[in-house]
Amino acid sequence: MVGRIGSHLANVQSWWNFRHLPNIQLFHYTDMLADTEREVRRIATFLEIEVPGKAWDGIIKAISFAEMKRQGELYAPGGGQFWKGGAETFMHKGTNNRWRAMYSLMKN
Repeated sequence: MVGRIGSHLANVQSWWNFRHLPNIQLFHYTDMLADTEREVRRIATFLEIEVPGKAWDGIIKAISFAEMKRQGELYAPGGGQFWKGGAETFMHKGTNNRWRAMYSLMKN
């Protein structure tokens, strides 16, 4: 497990080291949850993609957690086969900071 976590952290660090470059833009999941449309518009602007005004509602619905969970096999690595419970387990709740509750339980 440590190797996998280390690899993930090394991956994140490799992008973080170059965040100042003009062709790299980082996004945070918390910001996506707070205002999905704003962040998707920011992505489109960064990528210089013009999105027709009528398309936004469909795009925002299609990338919602509920829709992604509904079609979890399309989004989970390997279709979810690596997790007990499949894609349903991989696409658990779509929340952030769940570790805080677990940490609180462990401390008590």
